[in-house]
Amino acid sequence: MLKNYVVTAWRNLWRYKGHSLLTVAGLAVGLACALLILLYVHYERSYDRFHANHERIHRVALNAQFGDTRLAQTHTPAILTGTLYEEYPDVEISLRLKTFDRGLEARQGEKIFNEYRCAAADPEFFRMFSFPLLAGDDATVLREPYSVVLGSATARRYYGDTDPAGRVLTIGGTDYRVTGVMADMPANAHFHFDLVMSIASFDGLDSSEWLACNYRTYIRLRQGVSRTSFEARLAQMVKRRMFREGDYDRWVKQGNYWEFFLQPLADIHLHSHLDGELEPNGHAGYVTAFFIIALFILLLAVVNYVNLVTARAAGRAREVGLRKVAGATRGQLTRQFLAESVWTSLLALLGALVLGRLLLPFFGQMMNRPLAVPGEWWPWLVPALPVLAVIIGLLAGVFPALVLSSFRPATLFHGWLGGATRSATLRHALVLVQFTISIALIAGTLVVQRQLSFLLNKDLGFDREQVIVLRTPAPLGERSAPFKDTLRRHPAIREASGSNTLPGRFFSKSLVRAEGLDQGVTLNISLCEPELPDVLQLEMLQGRFLSREHGTDKTAVVINETAARLLGWEQPIGKTITPGSNIPFHVVGVVRDYHFESLHQTVQPAALALLDGAWNWWPEQFMAIRVQTADMPGTLAFLETTWQRFSQGHPLEYTFLDQDYAALYDNEARTARLFRVFAGLAIFIACLGLFGLASFATAQRAREIGIRKVLGASVPEILFLLTRGFARWVLLANVVAWPAAYLLMNWWLEYFAYRIQPDLGIFLMAGLAALGIALLTVSVHTVRAATAPPVKSLRCE
Repeated sequence: MLKNYVVTAWRNLWRYKGHSLLTVAGLAVGLACALLILLYVHYERSYDRFHANHERIHRVALNAQFGDTRLAQTHTPAILTGTLYEEYPDVEISLRLKTFDRGLEARQGEKIFNEYRCAAADPEFFRMFSFPLLAGDDATVLREPYSVVLGSATARRYYGDTDPAGRVLTIGGTDYRVTGVMADMPANAHFHFDLVMSIASFDGLDSSEWLACNYRTYIRLRQGVSRTSFEARLAQMVKRRMFREGDYDRWVKQGNYWEFFLQPLADIHLHSHLDGELEPNGHAGYVTAFFIIALFILLLAVVNYVNLVTARAAGRAREVGLRKVAGATRGQLTRQFLAESVWTSLLALLGALVLGRLLLPFFGQMMNRPLAVPGEWWPWLVPALPVLAVIIGLLAGVFPALVLSSFRPATLFHGWLGGATRSATLRHALVLVQFTISIALIAGTLVVQRQLSFLLNKDLGFDREQVIVLRTPAPLGERSAPFKDTLRRHPAIREASGSNTLPGRFFSKSLVRAEGLDQGVTLNISLCEPELPDVLQLEMLQGRFLSREHGTDKTAVVINETAARLLGWEQPIGKTITPGSNIPFHVVGVVRDYHFESLHQTVQPAALALLDGAWNWWPEQFMAIRVQTADMPGTLAFLETTWQRFSQGHPLEYTFLDQDYAALYDNEARTARLFRVFAGLAIFIACLGLFGLASFATAQRAREIGIRKVLGASVPEILFLLTRGFARWVLLANVVAWPAAYLLMNWWLEYFAYRIQPDLGIFLMAGLAALGIALLTVSVHTVRAATAPPVKSLRCE
């Protein structure tokens, strides 16, 4: 019997080849899209789960509020690690991680490289994290000062195929001994380093200052220790260690707090968005949205299948009647049609696997992720996919099977199709579901694209266009000033300025005491040269910018509008702020607010001081050069030649400021690409169903159309008659889709401090686009039916 079901199912699929192709194609596309998105969702959720005991590893982060200053950061004080070991036996391993905001120059013989992914760590680094060592002992490779472990790719760059163990590598002007080689860190880690140095090589480790937060701290708790209970004990440590008796309670009553909290290692990538993240993280909300899109695409494919099969019910009515007259029971017919549905689903699964395999490299490139089917999936994936196909086939085919098997022979041979007629309401409802999802996705695509365009084109308070950023000015040393003077003499170069940071990059925070305020405030600090306003086109609102011509400007600052408001100064010029160095700095100007961070955050209070002034904590790390773009290749060639003349063989590396800033919105760009692709696929799947339904509807009404034309109906009238039913349901879908899309996109836009407001025009465009595509789809059949000679449909009457 089973063999008969399969053979009959295959024959029917082959008999109605066009209909079968539409059915299988829609289901295959939906399955392929769902599988690809699920691969991406799995990858995003896999970050840092490859570490042994990852569930016990946490990063210690800081939340603090004092006065009007709010901190939420990954940086913690150096003293924290030793304190945790001393006070809490529950801590199995604790380590500090130090990173470098600028590249370090590494030299091996004649080879010179700029290394940007560098870190210094305590000796426990390779005991805590599962980065396999290809050479060296994980307990000792970072024990001695001036020891370094290289990534395997980095080791090959410096030493080729020779063993680097014991070799000397000069990093930042200091000699380090290579003690180990590690496998390159997996892509799904929340940080990536090409070399890891012993943290004992650097000063400041014995600092007892709790406010000097310059390190990341990671801990591994012992088995069975609760994260929440441990965090509660951290609060008591803060009270004991950082405050004198009674001071903490009074401080808290004023609305202040200082809280260390634990971030589970596997949660950092999707759930952490603090100041000082080691790399740009993903977003759990986006991953959830993508998962929902996968379900919607799969739902569209199943709905499309049900629509097409029920539409074919009339074509198989006499077949059902003959089978029933020959003795077939309703149960047998139901099983037959379910077998056809399952067979169709299995064919669609095969097509989905082929399509998914072909599209996987392009999808991975689009999402900027090295996507692949994980090896651990295969043992359960091989049996699971056919089972999934069978389940989808049964769920999708149960209603069509019940409709087809319910036809009564006596009425079928008289031409009455009661079951098919009754299923028309369901088909219309399914069209409504399909286009509701499609319109919502189109509207979402328009909102995401418009928000991304807003982010990339909003007035930031500075001009990011036509600015080249040199990433490695440090090798110039004292030749930096003559180098810039030479650049300025080139007609295509307008100005050049050095700084320790630039918009789109990390700004260090500094706690300062301000004139007239009892409590300290935190400012974002940038050290720069006087030419920076000309390079970035900053606008001065009060006073002047920093100048070399004023000797007192070595202890001067320029603050932004937000800082002036935070400090409560209506006339800031001449006021003073005092950082931890206890050197008072006087305010000489107020600059218009500019967005040095992404538009996810509001503008923060900031201060700019001279790069070579008294606030000289950081060296020149970047050089910004404003150019004219008439002859960019020639300008870049001049820059390269001049660099080689002044840098004495050091490699030149540069970026463009607008590209650096745009990189802050990689998540949004990926979201926009995904919405565009899958909104298009949703429309494609929905239109496959409409195409089949239009074919069925025009075939059913062929004689009616012939009679109407004989009685004088025009072609436009016939077209209106045939399309108004489809148009009505597509228009009705807007009523459901618009509120749903509005609520969902408003939820997404809440992640931005600066955002667009979805207006009626977006939803009108989505609705009209869906209606236009739907009418074009059905016009293939309706135009043919409306223009066909009446004699073709009436010759047998």
